[in-house]
This record gives sequence, structure tokens and C-alpha cells, in this order.
Amino acid sequence: MTGSMDPAGQGPGPHVDDPGPGQAGAGPAAPPPSSWSQAGAGPAAPPPSSWSQAGVPPSVGVPPSSWSPPPVEAGPAAGIVYAGFVVRLVAYIIDGILLGIVGGILAAFVVGASFTTGSVGFGALGIVAVIDLILSAAYFIYTWTRMRASPGDRLLGLMVLNAADGASLTTNQATLRWLLLAGPGALANLGTYGVGVGALISLLVLIWYVYLAWSTATDSRRQGFHDKYVGSVVVKATLM
Repeated sequence: MTGSMDPAGQGPGPHVDDPGPGQAGAGPAAPPPSSWSQAGAGPAAPPPSSWSQAGVPPSVGVPPSSWSPPPVEAGPAAGIVYAGFVVRLVAYIIDGILLGIVGGILAAFVVGASFTTGSVGFGALGIVAVIDLILSAAYFIYTWTRMRASPGDRLLGLMVLNAADGASLTTNQATLRWLLLAGPGALANLGTYGVGVGALISLLVLIWYVYLAWSTATDSRRQGFHDKYVGSVVVKATLM
């Protein structure tokens, strides 16, 4: 007999040698899911695609394919900073003094010559104003493009550069910068010598310079309107 009566006599019970479920004769065992890491373990969730490896936070892993680094703003190299408003103002005053000395010498010749002819008047003074205008333009445009700084700037360790790449200003950039920065002052000087609305011109020029000073002092890169318009920047070397 293949079975035996149980102690209660209620029928044959299973033989001790009968195969149980999952053993021989019960059919092949179902394989574990393919995503399981090993037999008996639950399915292992794959790490997010932005991770570099398991257990590494997403913030330091590989960025998503659609991510791109933010643009890097061009700026001065190490040891170079954007020059502040006050030091630039002092440099501009130094340039004005130098121009005033040279212009005064030339004006003395013109006025002296007019005295000898007995024709001193608005004509001679107008000539002096034109000379000052030309002298100012030549002074700043030449030094900005050839020396990368005016004499006043160089005395205080400043440089006037192209904001995009740090190169010297082109002639067009320097000319536009002079027209916006020094040109109005020279124009006001010309107006006081022969134009009846000289006082009004001087007032407008003063308002313009106040605006340039404000725009320079409040900008993060110390670029006034004149600098932003032509793409220039003034920098200063620092002690390392």
C-alpha cells in the first residue's frame, strides 16, 4: 500500500515520500522576474537616469540631456576689478587739467595774435573753443586706442578696454565714447564763446553728466551709459 491510515482512521494520509508542491512531479518552478537582482529578492528599482551611480544624489550626478550650463559673463581676469566711480572721476579731472594747460597755451597764442591786429572778440574766442574741441577729441581718442588709457587713467592704474574681450578700443568705439563723455563739455565750452544760448547748453550738459555719473555708480560693472553704448569697460589692477 502506498498510504496508511491516520490515527483517527479517517482515510489514507500522504506518504512521507510523496512529492510536495514545487518538487519533482509538480512541474517546473516559475523563474524569478528578470528585473530581480537575485532569487527571493524583490524587483530592484533602477536609479534615476540623472544619477551617476547608485546612492549618489541627483544634484551631483549627470545632468539631463536637455540641460545646458548657464552662459558665463565675460569679466576681468584675476587681480583685475571694475574701476569705481570716484577713481574714474579723479582720473577725468587730471585729464581736464592737462588739457587745460595745453589749451591755455594755445589760447594765449591765439589771443595774443588777435591783440596785435586789434581784432579781439568773439571770433578769436570762438577759435579757441574750436581748438579745445579738437584737442580734446585727439587727446582721448588717441590715448584710448593706442595706450588703452588716457594719461589720467594710467596715473591711477586704470585701463579702458573692450568689454567683450578686453582688447583695445577701436577708433569708432573711442570716437563714440568721446562724443558721449567729453564731447558735451567741449560743446558747452564752445557755446559760452559765441552762442546766445550758452547758459542753457551748459545746464543741459550738467544734467547729462549727472546722468552719466549716476549710471556709472549704480551699475554692477561700473559701466555708465557711454560705456554700455559703445561696449567699453574701465578696469583697475589690484594688489595680490
